[in-house]
Amino acid sequence: MTDFLVHEHLVRPGEKRTPTQDTHIPVHLPQLFVLFLSENPVVNPHYEEVRKESEEWLAKSVTYPNECSFDERSRRILSKTDFSYFCSVAAPDAGPEELRTVCDWGNWVFPFDDSTSLPTFVARVLSLSLKVFDNGGLKDDPARAQQLIDSLLAGMRDEGAQRPSGGDSPLVRVHNTVWQRVAQVWSLLTYFWFGQFADETQASPVGVRRRFAASMGEYCKGSIEQVRTCSMGRYPSLDEMLVLRRQSAGVAPLFALVEYAHKLDIPDHVFECRSIKEIERIGVDLVLLQNDILSYCKEEKEGVTHNVVAICRHSGMPAQMAFNYIGNMLVARYRDWYLALAELPSWGEKVDAQVQQYIRGVQNVVMANLNWSFRSGRYFGDAKDIVRKSMVVRVKRQSADV
Repeated sequence: MTDFLVHEHLVRPGEKRTPTQDTHIPVHLPQLFVLFLSENPVVNPHYEEVRKESEEWLAKSVTYPNECSFDERSRRILSKTDFSYFCSVAAPDAGPEELRTVCDWGNWVFPFDDSTSLPTFVARVLSLSLKVFDNGGLKDDPARAQQLIDSLLAGMRDEGAQRPSGGDSPLVRVHNTVWQRVAQVWSLLTYFWFGQFADETQASPVGVRRRFAASMGEYCKGSIEQVRTCSMGRYPSLDEMLVLRRQSAGVAPLFALVEYAHKLDIPDHVFECRSIKEIERIGVDLVLLQNDILSYCKEEKEGVTHNVVAICRHSGMPAQMAFNYIGNMLVARYRDWYLALAELPSWGEKVDAQVQQYIRGVQNVVMANLNWSFRSGRYFGDAKDIVRKSMVVRVKRQSADV
């Protein structure tokens, strides 16, 4: 007997149709577990231990008055989200200390504010810089919002020499500890957060720090621009949305963090290579296209429009055509991936070995995103296993804005 997925419910032929079924239609998702994504992910052996430490630390750290404090509900959401699993697939060979840093960043950047559906830090900034409803009230303080952004980015200047002041947001303080670990700038502040001094270790390569700082700057810039665009009610073109989402998806910082976590020391000139730039671009695109396909049902219900499937539907495409179109974009990215690999030059045995590990890191981030999207249940709830097997979901027959 054929089953059709309707949100979290299965409806069988012959059963009475509901109003929801009259307004929603089934669509087939593109095949996502293909090529290198068909393999089972390797999970870091320190995952369980580090996950517990990271979640407890973050919940304890972000508890200052008038900020995004973690109540019991927030703790449950953080635990259910389990972004540490994502990080443990992205950095399967990292040691426990390095994995902890990656997980702390992931748990910092990922928890979502209910009113904006954006990462906690960005949601906090936007609640000040834009007229966004937040628990029934409106906040509009662009000067302070810019101050938060400046404070975050200032903590990554001068190779970590900046220290968060007493007046900084705890969200900035949390991120500064991540930065200091990436830069290996250990101080009394590190003792304050962890209760112990770090062992004497060699600082991370300057290039890793620079790439992480630059990608975080782009992430903040893109996230704010994305919401400003959406708040004006203007639909960007698909190409414009892709440019915006490459910044706001928060993928590029993960590449630098994986480079840090695996203790790679790749010469800067390697990252100027066209093939490496293509591999990074394709990696970002694969993640954001996967994400927008899988998150569409949830975001459609919430009225979120910064989604490439939503942009296609807004342009007039029927639902299945929109999903197919984005699926074809994925196929094109897979082809470009292997072409970029084929054109990769050699820099000698020692560098080549590290470059290959970096490329596997980019690949692991893509794999982590796909597997985590189903494992966490964020997008499909209790129906995640059914969707994973059938690759069928139901969406509105008619896009609300068409």
